Amino acid sequence: MSVPSLLISQKSNVQIVAYMTQAAGVSFNRVLLDNSAYAPVFNTTAATTVTLTIDDSDADIAGNELLYTQPNNPSTLANFAPGPCRTLAVIQNRLFFDKSDKPGWFGYSQQYLNNVGLQFAPDLEASVPAEAGNPLAFAALDEKVIIFCREKIFVMYGTGPTPSGGFNNYSQPQDIQSDVGCIDPRSILSDAPNGIMFQSDKGLYLLGRDLSTHFIGAGVQSFFTTPGVTPPQVYAATLLADRSEARFVSRLSGGATRFLNFVYSFLTDTWSTHFGVTNQHYLMNDALWWPTARSSADGLNFDDVTAIADAPGSQTIAPFFTQAQTSWLKLSALAGFQRVREIYITASNGSGSLVASTVTLQIDFDDIDGLAAPGSYAFTFTPTAINSPTQVAVIDWRHKLRRMKCKSVSFTITDTPATAGSQPLTGIEALALELGMKKGVNRLPAGQSVG
Repeated sequence: MSVPSLLISQKSNVQIVAYMTQAAGVSFNRVLLDNSAYAPVFNTTAATTVTLTIDDSDADIAGNELLYTQPNNPSTLANFAPGPCRTLAVIQNRLFFDKSDKPGWFGYSQQYLNNVGLQFAPDLEASVPAEAGNPLAFAALDEKVIIFCREKIFVMYGTGPTPSGGFNNYSQPQDIQSDVGCIDPRSILSDAPNGIMFQSDKGLYLLGRDLSTHFIGAGVQSFFTTPGVTPPQVYAATLLADRSEARFVSRLSGGATRFLNFVYSFLTDTWSTHFGVTNQHYLMNDALWWPTARSSADGLNFDDVTAIADAPGSQTIAPFFTQAQTSWLKLSALAGFQRVREIYITASNGSGSLVASTVTLQIDFDDIDGLAAPGSYAFTFTPTAINSPTQVAVIDWRHKLRRMKCKSVSFTITDTPATAGSQPLTGIEALALELGMKKGVNRLPAGQSVG
């Protein structure tokens, strides 16, 4: 018999096999060509048909391999190759995917079986309302399937059908009451302890286990709402379970491409950030790119947390710096407070040779970043050698403030290695302030005092 060939295919060794029933039978068994073991007949792109010669009797095919799905008594849905898609997710041992050639629809595979390729069927599909747009991403939340669209979020309950397609207990996607959706599937962190974190067009949000949405990115929201600046787009997210941290890598546009990394601590409910630039190199730390130094001779160095250069490499490598910032210290709340005279910083590094470090001082809620307001200034500590190279070196820095009278202060400490071989700060152990205090407590005039 003649079988149509696959004319458009770049695959080699594609085999064509035949199945048939016995006379008056209902089960399809594989045909053994020329009465031999499964002799292959290969596809060709040089002809429109391929010829198969079948000379088996009913007795010859009895007991041969059964077709995986039996049309006359189906126990498994027929397998069809899925169409084009933009996003994938593994949920409940199935592969979920959007149908980019069928707006608003998405499909899912049969459950995965060991040593069997994933199987798909046209009947295994569902859709979201047309006004929601196309499914953008999928995630699992406990026993539920979450479908993210750009402006909406949906939930689907159940565990899906049997291999025959029957007993499908998946519910229709139900709208989760929220005014946000997800703008990029790469921003989804589905294994957060308290739900699913994602980037919406309003910032970073959390979908809780109770299916309520919470604005969790208040600590870094200024990066997403700066007038005239394109918000950063998160393109990687991961959970560092041993550190109870969620890490997001984003890209900033405008001028030289820069990378902005957001770190959220589940222990303290706080955010921190890290900037990078195009010529920095990144290493994969628990499935997330993180900056490091690079040597063209020796590669990346990330096995020593105190090292910023490859050893014994002698190639040119780029240094990076360490930065820490305090919150606003509202000293005026202390009874008798008058002024801040000096600041003492206890810091350490691993080599015994401290690099130049710059401290930026802000007073009375002045402009932290622009240093434009009166009273804000920066000063630099001179590098100091410490003769203790075999242990972590510790040194105290001291600075007398230029403007002492204030109500609040804040400090930003930045070390700037001259070369990649210079050792940066590995820790800031303490920060102390010498205060000027008035004896007793601040009193109101006698006419406003009792007792």
